Amino acid sequence: MSTRLLSTLTTLTTRTLLTVALAGFTAPSAASQTGPFQDGELLIRNPNGSSPKLIRVEPSTGQAAVLIEPGGWGGWADSMVYDPHRGGVVACISLPPDPFTGYRLWVIDSDGSAVAIPALFGVVVHSLEPTVDGRLYFQRSGFGNTTLEYLDAANQLHVLMDETGLAPAAVEVEHLVYDPVGNVLIGSASSGWSSGSCGDPTMNTIWRIPLSADGSQLSGPVTCTPLAASSLNSMSLSRLPNGRILATYAGTNPFGFTIHEKMWSIDPATLGAVLWAESDLADINAGVYSTRLDRAVLFYDTTNELRTYAQGQGGGGTPLPVSLPIGDGTTGFSPADNMVQLDVLGPGCIGYTANHGVGLAGTGGLVPTFGAVGCPDIGETWSLSIGQVVGGAPGVIFVGLGVTALPFKGGTFYIDTLLLTLGIAVGGTPGVAGAGSLNLPVLITDPNLAGIEFVLQTGFQDAAGPSNASLSNALRFKAF
Repeated sequence: MSTRLLSTLTTLTTRTLLTVALAGFTAPSAASQTGPFQDGELLIRNPNGSSPKLIRVEPSTGQAAVLIEPGGWGGWADSMVYDPHRGGVVACISLPPDPFTGYRLWVIDSDGSAVAIPALFGVVVHSLEPTVDGRLYFQRSGFGNTTLEYLDAANQLHVLMDETGLAPAAVEVEHLVYDPVGNVLIGSASSGWSSGSCGDPTMNTIWRIPLSADGSQLSGPVTCTPLAASSLNSMSLSRLPNGRILATYAGTNPFGFTIHEKMWSIDPATLGAVLWAESDLADINAGVYSTRLDRAVLFYDTTNELRTYAQGQGGGGTPLPVSLPIGDGTTGFSPADNMVQLDVLGPGCIGYTANHGVGLAGTGGLVPTFGAVGCPDIGETWSLSIGQVVGGAPGVIFVGLGVTALPFKGGTFYIDTLLLTLGIAVGGTPGVAGAGSLNLPVLITDPNLAGIEFVLQTGFQDAAGPSNASLSNALRFKAF
């Protein structure tokens, strides 16, 4: 089965078996983001003043939900991040019964529940960035602090040492992003908010921080390059699908607002930088590259909205409506209104998988589940996971492009353009509710499929379902 699935997936770009017509149907509104974390979701720290919230946003629909309402914020730039090792959003916040300034690092689950990391009570940190093995780097907030620290996989606290291993590495950063290919941290610093520079006080700085194999010390000298005028400030760093880093900037004064060159692409190996896209005269509080949209998403504080940009685009971008208010209703410049993309599959995986929609119950009132395990990128082995099906049922996997919502067998069919169907059968004792499951290994090798979002859904014969069928949720994935 896995061989057949591989061969069909590698020919999807040229093979179209069936097109599902949309005429005459209206898609229902998408559900709020209240289920398990999905790779590629956005998380917005909002607002900076009263009634603080962390808001989850599905970028492809704009649907949003409040994840948690902390007592207060600790840190500013990169004071929250998704950590795949810890399985949740790590944020520097205070929560009752701690006082407003009783900041800790909390691990927040998708249901809003939170567990404190024991270290660092009362300490304000920023530049949070996880690696692939449980290390979580950060820097304590405070002008002139050049010490980088990290928590290991067991939440033990360490200082990042220099090449000799005898003294702490010295570099002041505001944002960090980990490059797993080079095993380096890329940092950014603004001339007005950091004490160091790359030899040019009229510019901001990008740092390259090479790590030893275990990440405990530097493996070579820290290097840097000046980038973006000092009238701009660094807002965020995020990974691009080609292995480069997207750096986003915003104006710090009326002169800075008039500079259009606010999005730059950086080579993490050489620190070579090229302009990625321009914006209009914007007050920008954050920016990330969205794998879901293949666009940069900017937080416009002037109008308290999100806008998206394709590479090379300029002007005001494309508005991305969000179902909840974002921002504090005012203008003003601060990277504290920051935004991150949830990298659920970890920094080594650029592609994503995400569940979409709801299925249709069958025997025992159970809805078949359809998910993915592993990284779907080109050359990586991952798997499709099917469960909660009536035992022994035959069924199909629908494979297509684009998302819609059409009435089908008493439920909803979510694939816009259907490319093919694959016959399958689940195991388990025949007729027993939920006994049927299946795990299908997948390996995509064709580079022509990179960057294409596929949408899959399963259906099964089930006498207890409407029209003798049950359906799973849809599964969206994109490989790079």
